[in-house]
Amino acid sequence: MQLVVQAGGRVERRVAERELSPTPLVTSETDGTHRVDRSMVRAVINECLKVGLLHEDGDFLVVCSPLDQLVQNHLSMQSVLPRVITDLVMIPEGDSGDLATAVAWYLGQDALSPPGTWKEFGSALQQQGASELLRFNDNTFQMFEYWARYLGFAIRLAVPSAPTDPYRLAPDPTEALRRVLEGILGQGHEYHRLGPCMQRVGDACPVLEGGRIRKEVDRFSSKREPRALSSATSHALLRLADEGVLSLQTRSDADALILVDGDKTIPVSAIAWKGHSAERNDQAH
Repeated sequence: MQLVVQAGGRVERRVAERELSPTPLVTSETDGTHRVDRSMVRAVINECLKVGLLHEDGDFLVVCSPLDQLVQNHLSMQSVLPRVITDLVMIPEGDSGDLATAVAWYLGQDALSPPGTWKEFGSALQQQGASELLRFNDNTFQMFEYWARYLGFAIRLAVPSAPTDPYRLAPDPTEALRRVLEGILGQGHEYHRLGPCMQRVGDACPVLEGGRIRKEVDRFSSKREPRALSSATSHALLRLADEGVLSLQTRSDADALILVDGDKTIPVSAIAWKGHSAERNDQAH
């Protein structure tokens, strides 16, 4: 992607393949002859085309316009790729539908005791009646784990006491919420009602709380108290508040949503964007 952007957003495919796989690195010897094998880089380019990061114009690869514009503004491919890919694949239709549906389902799991391995993940799908909706196996779980973490919807936790499974996956939409809330709340410090704000979050990213994909799969998740947010969303909001990125308040003039923090419940009715301030949020919790 960086190559295409640096080339002005448009590059001939054969040039891209040659630049990304220099001949000395891909030449293999078979029966005394040498053959240039660029199958790996071609597969990567095809995946970029499938996702929508690139499209073809004759013999040329052309970067998608949202990515081109964001890179021009932010000058960092690493910072903009997750948000662009999220916008492209978090839809229920097409080849990315399973990923979006799986992310939405996983975010509805208990953040304190989630299915963190493939065995637990598969068992939870069966127990909750979601195995027909999400046909997963060990390989697809590994791909899900990679994309969920890269896009900011999950984290991997180290478990030193479990040598056979030293890492566990856990739902954590902190980074995805950070991106979405920055776009919704902007750089202003004024407070907004949390209920309507979370609806805008769901509209912007349909796998997050209140989004259309999330609503479709929430029927498989454990029932929650009215107006209570899921534990994964609650923990993400509280974490952003602890970082000083958000400020959360309870106000008498607005209906509160309930954030779940372990065995505690925290009513919150207003939210404000504080950026990267070192201040802690206004509400003690």
